[in-house]
Amino acid sequence: MATSRGDTWLKACDACEDGAREIMEKITKRNQLQRNTSGYAQLNAQARHSIQQFNRDLNTLKEDLKKSSSSYFITQREVERRQRLLEKLESKQRQIELIFNERTTGYGEGRTALLGGEFSQTAETAWGVEETDETRDLTVDDIRQYQQQAIKGRIENIKIFC
Repeated sequence: MATSRGDTWLKACDACEDGAREIMEKITKRNQLQRNTSGYAQLNAQARHSIQQFNRDLNTLKEDLKKSSSSYFITQREVERRQRLLEKLESKQRQIELIFNERTTGYGEGRTALLGGEFSQTAETAWGVEETDETRDLTVDDIRQYQQQAIKGRIENIKIFC
């Protein structure tokens, strides 16, 4: 964390960083709950609100840095240092968005994560392999169950040969 004795920009930057940490804590707590519970919904709403506030704060920091650098209130080296701090916060912003949306997306996103590649009408995976008719219309949970059945079938076939 940057030292922010008297500089309001640095204090706001530190507060923004603290906000990012709090958002991650809310998302972590939310992800430990079942989706259909009121606790999940409450934490989800709190996290969404906090993310919106974080985004506003980050935009304010960017604008304030532009104003400070164009009016020469700070040195060029300090502008560069602050720009690096902003880049770290922007990285956290992307990470937060990914983690927040990871649990709230529909089956298409989960399907993409499971099979790879973009989910499209061509049904081709990231490995360039055509998806079979058996799995094309299945949800992620259906595919997992299908995989477990296939594994059990192979184990039973192995037991027969032993």
